[in-house]
Amino acid sequence: MLAGAAMAFAATPAMAQDDTDRAGDIQFKLLGTAVLPDGKITDVNVNLPGLPATTQTRANDNVTPTIAIEYFISSNVSIETIAGMTQHDVDATAGLPVGAELVSNAKLIPATVTAKYHFDLGAVKPYVG
Repeated sequence: MLAGAAMAFAATPAMAQDDTDRAGDIQFKLLGTAVLPDGKITDVNVNLPGLPATTQTRANDNVTPTIAIEYFISSNVSIETIAGMTQHDVDATAGLPVGAELVSNAKLIPATVTAKYHFDLGAVKPYVG
C-alpha cells in the first residue's frame, strides 16, 4: 500500500495565474511515501528448504522521501511518476525462532505512474487520479 503526503515545491512559478493553458508545464515535488507491507505468509502448506510449513513472517514499515514529477498534457489532465526507494527487513513470527531475520535490507522501488484530472475551482484546484 502506498500513501503520499505532499510537502511540495513546484518548478513552475507560484504566482497567481489567470486561466492560462498549463499544457507542457512540469512540476517537481518532494513527498513522503509510506510503504506498509502486510508481510504475512499464510499458505505455506509444505516444507520448503529453509522455510518450514506454518512459517509466518512480518515485514517492517518504512517512510522515505520521494521525488515526484508531474507533466501537464492539458490544463486539466496530467501524468505523474515518483522516484524513491525504501528498505525493509522480513522477520519470522512463527514456525521458525521468533525474530529470525529471513530477509535483511531488501530495497524496494515503488513504481508508480498516475493519471490525474484537475478541477478548476478558482484558487483551489483539487484533482482525482
